[in-house]
Amino acid sequence: MAVFNIDKHIWEPEKELPDTVRGYRWTGECVVMAGKMYTRDPLKSIVYVYDPKENKWETDKMLNMFDWENASVVDDVLYYFDYKRGGKVLRAYDPKESSWVVVNGLEELVAEARFSRWD
Repeated sequence: MAVFNIDKHIWEPEKELPDTVRGYRWTGECVVMAGKMYTRDPLKSIVYVYDPKENKWETDKMLNMFDWENASVVDDVLYYFDYKRGGKVLRAYDPKESSWVVVNGLEELVAEARFSRWD
């Protein structure tokens, strides 16, 4: 893996991927929250977290509770539309709290999703 050094304007090698994912052709999701990169292996149901400050990889079991895809991050909170479990709901994950919540107050928006490709 390489990281762009904004001071030197060059790409520099960083810590290798964990052995469990090295050589794997990624087709999963990837987001950045609170300065860490989160990537999901959809085949193994594992979420890997890369911390560039510590230069190390970890896993995140709580983030792995749902098959988040097509996610967006706003103010370091991950949001995704869960059409698979618990009905169609908008879920949010806060890495600081390490918790998932259902976003309430958007019933009208969620109702519009009935016209989505997942129906």
